[in-house]
Amino acid sequence: KEEFNQEKNILLDNIKNDEKNTVSIARRVENVLAYGFDHPYGEFITKESMEKIELKDAIKFYDDYFKPNNAYLVIIGDIDVKKTKKLVKKLFGKWKNDRDLERKFLKGSKNEIKEPIQQEEITINVIDMPNSANSEITFQNLVDLKMIDEDYYSALIANRIFGAGPESRLFNNIREDKGYAYGAYSSIGDDKYSKAKFRASTSTRSQVTDSALVEIIKEINKINKIPVSAEELKNAKAKYLGEFVLAMERPSTIANYAINIESNELKSDYYKKFLSNINAVSIKDVQNAATKYFSLKNAQLVVTGKGSEIIDNLEKVSFENKIIPISYFDKYGNPIDKPVFNKEISSEVNVKAIFLNYVNAIGGIDVLNKVKSITTNASVKIPNAPFSPKAEIKQKHPNLNSLVMSVEGMGTLMSQKFDGENGYTEQMGQKIPFEKDQINSEKEKLGLFEEIYLDSSKMEIISLNQIEGKDLYKIKINETTFRYYDAKTYLLIMKEETSSQAGNEIKSITKYSNYKQIGGVLLAHKREVVSGPQTIVFEITSIKLNEEIDDSFFK
Repeated sequence: KEEFNQEKNILLDNIKNDEKNTVSIARRVENVLAYGFDHPYGEFITKESMEKIELKDAIKFYDDYFKPNNAYLVIIGDIDVKKTKKLVKKLFGKWKNDRDLERKFLKGSKNEIKEPIQQEEITINVIDMPNSANSEITFQNLVDLKMIDEDYYSALIANRIFGAGPESRLFNNIREDKGYAYGAYSSIGDDKYSKAKFRASTSTRSQVTDSALVEIIKEINKINKIPVSAEELKNAKAKYLGEFVLAMERPSTIANYAINIESNELKSDYYKKFLSNINAVSIKDVQNAATKYFSLKNAQLVVTGKGSEIIDNLEKVSFENKIIPISYFDKYGNPIDKPVFNKEISSEVNVKAIFLNYVNAIGGIDVLNKVKSITTNASVKIPNAPFSPKAEIKQKHPNLNSLVMSVEGMGTLMSQKFDGENGYTEQMGQKIPFEKDQINSEKEKLGLFEEIYLDSSKMEIISLNQIEGKDLYKIKINETTFRYYDAKTYLLIMKEETSSQAGNEIKSITKYSNYKQIGGVLLAHKREVVSGPQTIVFEITSIKLNEEIDDSFFK
């Protein structure tokens, strides 16, 4: 039972982490939209459903379905067949078949797979994630494709040319030509029991969400209507040849092929003829497969991101001279009305007033001006990490700062310091100096509480939106930085920053909550740093004000 509870707690932690993860939510809702809640591929685990599961449920599931007539055993290696069979019989001989196994999957049983219904028109489906750094964009439609189908190889080649790798059309358009994202890929599934999916996706900035979506539509329309070139076909076949040869060097590949032959009712020479079947695919075959399986007529365009920044342009996206209808869903796939993305802002509200209200809310300017240093200690939670680091953050007026993360028994994991002129990040013995943009950003900070000295006349209120149940003013600090303040309490709730690292644009979000008073100053005791799919949580354990810290500490 201890092992069961341990695994259950891990799953519960994963569910909790996924609740604010844009990528996880996007994948979940995509499956719900494609298959529905009642299909195995559309179902998902919730905190409530997981908490109901007990050890006896896992044991019953094992007893019901872990049967020899519901399993395959493949042994690969330099073996003595006679001895191996004898050993298998000894180890598994008492394991009894379940005569009722097939009945458990018949029509009307709880395991019956209900065929998903393919929609009849192209739609845009929006999941609003107000604090998302990027937009997750997916084009998907259901396909009825099995490994035994004659056009299976044609479908593989069509997908390879379209978006299966960095040499594909989709990747070259979205990344290399337009620079909208780091990558864009497609995949096509096959399934013996139900419909599979064709899927093309990318992750991009809010500002170019609609543009990236339009390019995906254009590329699918192109491969449907215009034959691929002989060179593209040749390269796709060569890629399959290379991958097939390399894969055959792995024993696990042979095992998987053996299982595929049995489970998908393939001919025994299926993989012997695989490459010849790939080579037999013609340009016409590719176009036929693309037209059949990459369907624009009934596609679901799923966009998960910051609705307030993407919706105006998404509402203009069209196909065949018709505006594509938009539907809205919550993060569990339930249909909802269009959210109110931008609330009306009173003419009496301005950036200067918001900053002043924030300063007063956390203690007032006289109290804040007396604070010359802040030392913060925190426990850090990193998703899927086998350890929980400790963090020490030191800040000294006006802009000196240090962050050190360490693990007991392992020492320092990473440190980051800025001495007022230069800074660096050190990790695993490698010291990386701050880039010019980072240095300039740090130098611009003129105090520990920035709202006191920021020039509000150069800033603007972008919007008033509800995020996680709170109305927040979004203020543009500069071209790369935005801050969000609670319209009721005026506390700082979130920062959004874009930086350049090693030539790449990195967008991160820092959330602030659990405000507590320390020495007359109201300070956040929880910080969540979101960068891409990862969220790192800082639970503050102590804060000290005006500790003596020598400037040399920040070197």
